[in-house]
This record gives sequence, C-alpha cells and structure tokens, in this order.
Amino acid sequence: DLPVLTAPVDYSGGISGGFELYGSYSSNGLDHILQSYGERGRTRLKFNIVCTDRESAWSMIRFFDSRGGRLFPFFVPAVSNDYILEDFLDSGGQLQVEAVGPLLDWDYRPYLSVLLKDETLYLRQVTDVQRVGDSDIVQLSDPIPGVAVEDVVRVGVAFRGRFNSDALTEDWHNLDAMTTSLEVVEVLHEQVAFVNNLTKVETVAFSATQVSGSCPPGDYPIDDPPTPPPPP
Repeated sequence: DLPVLTAPVDYSGGISGGFELYGSYSSNGLDHILQSYGERGRTRLKFNIVCTDRESAWSMIRFFDSRGGRLFPFFVPAVSNDYILEDFLDSGGQLQVEAVGPLLDWDYRPYLSVLLKDETLYLRQVTDVQRVGDSDIVQLSDPIPGVAVEDVVRVGVAFRGRFNSDALTEDWHNLDAMTTSLEVVEVLHEQVAFVNNLTKVETVAFSATQVSGSCPPGDYPIDDPPTPPPPP
C-alpha cells in the first residue's frame, strides 16, 4: 500500500548507484573478524529529475513532502531494463524472462516493475520463481492481463526505499521547467512498530525562573496570553 515514485528520470545525465552493506572489521589475535549488519546489501541510486511543466514539478515536490524526506518509505520502480521478457503466461499471472545469474538472486529481488510503451507502470511482488532451461518463470502476486510482449519497454527490479535527504533542491530554469537531483536507498525491513506500556507523563503549573538582575525575587505566575480581538 505504498506510493510509487514515478518522476521523469533524466537519463542523459546518467544514473549512479550500487550496493552497500554496513559492518565492522576488528582484530582477533593474528586474524580479523568481518561482521556484516543486515542480511544483504542495500541498493542505492542517484539520478536527476526533469520536469518540463509546472504540473509535473509540483507533483514531484508534493511527493517528496508526503514522504517527510527520509521518514516514510515508497516503492522505487526499475530505472533500467534488467530482464528480457520472453512471454506472458497464465493470463498474465506469470512472466517468462531470460535467466540472468543464479536462481538464488531472486531471493533478493522481491519486486518487479513492468513499464509499457504508453507509460503505464505495473509493480508486482515476486512470489515464486522456477528455472526452466534458459528461462525463469516468475509468479506474480497479481496478474497483468491483456498486455502483449511488444507493448513492454522495460522489466526490472523494483524495491522499497526512502529518500536519503530531508531537503529537496529545486532548480527552476524558467516559469515551467524544473530539475532536481534525488538519491534513494533501499529499505529492507520496513514495518509497523507498536510500543506498549508507555508511562503517562503528568504536567503541573510552574513558576517563572528568577533570572539574576532582571527582577526582584519572588514567584511570578504565567498567565495565558490575551485572546486577540475578532477580525472586523
């Protein structure tokens, strides 16, 4: 139920990215110990966005604000064509793609995005993968019905991510065109957390603190500010 980042990527400016895995490296006698944090590395991407009209620019700005910068996650569709689509099977419930790399790689690619020529974007969870010869049969969480192979321009890995900054720099080139740079990082275990047994904090009235040299000693009650008069 997360929103999807659908901003217009500027491919002419290039896309940088990679995988990062945090950990610690410590000495243990004559040997060293490498300990990784997390089950696998996270995808990180950095790219430019080009908005050619004010409507798309404000849509991008509103999306960034809705995520609270780094606070809330969203889905990041594929920015590259990671798989060669061979066929749709089971009324669109399965994709047959050319096998790339070990079958184990699918354990770390839980989502796929499918982009059509008319810019329709489908994002589906991968529930199962079977390798048959030189092809992978990918079972999708929901079918993509009524789509032909020739209608597809991109099939790639999508992921749950967040922005890597709380600020968005807008470069307005005129009254309509705006460009900006985005960096997103994958979120591996985003989930709802419930906190129980919180202690209720009671507040009481207090007296103003005496500041030396400003007024004579004593207690000074703090009153509510006066109610402003109604507008004319």
